Amino acid sequence: TVTATPSTSGTITLNSSQDLLSYTKIGDRVFVSGSLLVGSVSSPVGAINLTTLPYTAASLAERAGNSIAVVNIQAPVSGNIAEYSAWLSQTTNNTISIYTSESGAQPANAAHLLQTDAQIWISLNYVTAS
Repeated sequence: TVTATPSTSGTITLNSSQDLLSYTKIGDRVFVSGSLLVGSVSSPVGAINLTTLPYTAASLAERAGNSIAVVNIQAPVSGNIAEYSAWLSQTTNNTISIYTSESGAQPANAAHLLQTDAQIWISLNYVTAS
């Protein structure tokens, strides 16, 4: 079960009928995928942070534990659905952070582009610490 929060302020509530992602663990590699449905938002500002991954990301030398996710947001307030990027930093362990290139500067905020019934599609694989 995933929790979505803006990194700066406001709230993002996922619809309880679509707030689960699936995962498979093979050795020390975890594969996560699925789609989430936004139930409501209240003045969200910052990156979109998705938490509650099934395993903690490994903290490896030279940041080798960092991973990038494929993300697609359907029905945003505005912007192109292809302008989002997401990653899992080994320093944040269990948080996928979603940003947009909307402003031309990386990383720009993405939370303000969410609205009720927007869908977040995601696919990620990462190295786990256990």
